[in-house]
Amino acid sequence: MKPLLIALFGVASASPAIGGDATAFQSQPSVLSKVIDSLNEAKIDHLTPKIYEDDGRSYSYYVQSATWLGTLVRGEEEFLLATATFMRSKAKGGEQAMARSHGFLLCLSKDFKLLHHCRLDPGAVLDGDKLVREGKVIADFSADDEATRTRGYLIDGSDFLPYPFSNEER
Repeated sequence: MKPLLIALFGVASASPAIGGDATAFQSQPSVLSKVIDSLNEAKIDHLTPKIYEDDGRSYSYYVQSATWLGTLVRGEEEFLLATATFMRSKAKGGEQAMARSHGFLLCLSKDFKLLHHCRLDPGAVLDGDKLVREGKVIADFSADDEATRTRGYLIDGSDFLPYPFSNEER
């Protein structure tokens, strides 16, 4: 019986990530406020809303939008995915320096602690274990090859989201 249990455990840990979309039941229904709280708690400069001075002008940097994508599950491990788009305002009282937005993919623990992030343009949705924008797959979270475990997931062909799952050899 023990060899069978060990074999089953080995198969479970080798399974690909399963994605749960944003419409799945949530035991914490205020997910967006928890995502935004996690950004403030992380104290990462480019993920923290603030007012700042640059060249004698005041700017605000704020969360323009946040989107709940869903969950990634592999065996006993579960991670939450969301996006946040930040806006840097125009200068206070002037038209100098155009407003700019910056988008990020966020990977959080089940208790909404920010674990990893990377750049991501808006418009992505989680479809099973794939991140998709306008019908095009921009990340495949079922990948667990050595390169993915080492570098992370290539997101939208331009940035890497660190691999959140246990990095155990199988």
